[in-house]
Amino acid sequence: MTERATMRHDQQADRAARSARAWGWIARAIFGVLILATLGFGGYLTVANTALRDELGSALDDLSASRAETTALYEQLRALGERPVVSPGDVSGSGQAGTQGPPGVQGIPGARGEQGEAGSPGARGPAPSAAELAAAVAEYCAANGDCRGPAGAPGATGPTGSSGAPGPAGEAGAAGPACPAGYSLTYVWLSVATEQFGTFSRQAAAICQPTP
Repeated sequence: MTERATMRHDQQADRAARSARAWGWIARAIFGVLILATLGFGGYLTVANTALRDELGSALDDLSASRAETTALYEQLRALGERPVVSPGDVSGSGQAGTQGPPGVQGIPGARGEQGEAGSPGARGPAPSAAELAAAVAEYCAANGDCRGPAGAPGATGPTGSSGAPGPAGEAGAAGPACPAGYSLTYVWLSVATEQFGTFSRQAAAICQPTP
C-alpha cells in the first residue's frame, strides 16, 4: 500500500513538472512573439517614415523645378513685350484650393537629450522662531503620549535610617495613691474573676499594710 501511494505521488509530481515546463515554454513563446511584433511594427514605422520623407523630398524638388521653369517663361514673355496676367509665385488666381491630404505617419521618438546642468543653490530660508518650535514640539508630544516614556520598575527599598536623638523628658505625673500614717504601700498579685463562675486571672494590686 505504501509503495503504491509513493508511485502515485511520483507520477503526480512528474505530471506537475511536465506541466510547469510546458507552461514555461508557452510563456517564452508568447514573450518572443510579442518582441518580434514590437520590432516588426517599429521597422514598419521606420520604413514608412523613410518613404514619406523621400516622397516629400521629391515633391519639393519638383516644386522648385516648376517654379524655375515658370520664372523663365515669365521673363521670356516680358522680353517679348507681353504682360503676363499672373506673376511667378502668385497663387491669387481663380483656381480652387485642393483638399487637405491625410496626416503622415508618426515618426519614431528621438533619443533623449542630455541632462541639463544643476541649478545654483537657493537662498537659505529663515530659522524657525521660538513660537514655531514650541508649536511643533507641542504637536509632536500630543501625537506621541505627551513625550513621556513608560513607567519604570519600582526601586529597591533603601536602608533603615539611624535612630534619632532621645526626645525631651516628659512632665512629672500625678502623685500615686498614698497610705495613711502607720501603713506602707505594697504591691501584691491577686486572683480576680469578672464573673461568678468565670476564669481567674492574676492581676497586680496596691494595698496598704501596717508598717512593722
